[in-house]
Amino acid sequence: MTFEEFKATRRWSEDLTTDVSSDNWETGVTPKGNLYIDCLYINHVEPHWPADARAEGEWHLLLNNCEWITNDLVSLEHRLYDWAVSEGYFS
Repeated sequence: MTFEEFKATRRWSEDLTTDVSSDNWETGVTPKGNLYIDCLYINHVEPHWPADARAEGEWHLLLNNCEWITNDLVSLEHRLYDWAVSEGYFS
């Protein structure tokens, strides 16, 4: 799968907890964001997030122990795509 094909799978999720199963979801809030290949996601930074996080940008990506918050969605999509390739999601 190319990066452009990966990006084409993007769809908005009003509730990532229903679309992606994980033990790491924060309780009491509904995470929103972009879903890719129906199992990978980039969170949208919401108003309830701490002010310092909101000041960094609109989009949040957590991969392994690395975390990014930025307004540059394309850069996060590239990171997520590269990680997905390295983890064998497209083999």
